[in-house]
Amino acid sequence: MSGTANTDYFISLGMLLAREGRGIPRLVVDISRYERNIDRVRASVPAGVLRLVVKSLPAEGLIELAMAREIDRVARTGEP
Repeated sequence: MSGTANTDYFISLGMLLAREGRGIPRLVVDISRYERNIDRVRASVPAGVLRLVVKSLPAEGLIELAMAREIDRVARTGEP
């Protein structure tokens, strides 16, 4: 990401947080980047090696998305 694009990206995140409420804990996730990162990690490890570890304070929606992408990948490729 270039300097200007990076600045614009974080300005838009700041505006979103200001609009949605101050003082309330928020988790902001760029879903397209998250999905791209899931795919990159999956492509970098041998089949059957990757496992999803859920800690005590999970972000259930993100975990479900990661699981769904893996289930979809298995369905498309037939790999474990």
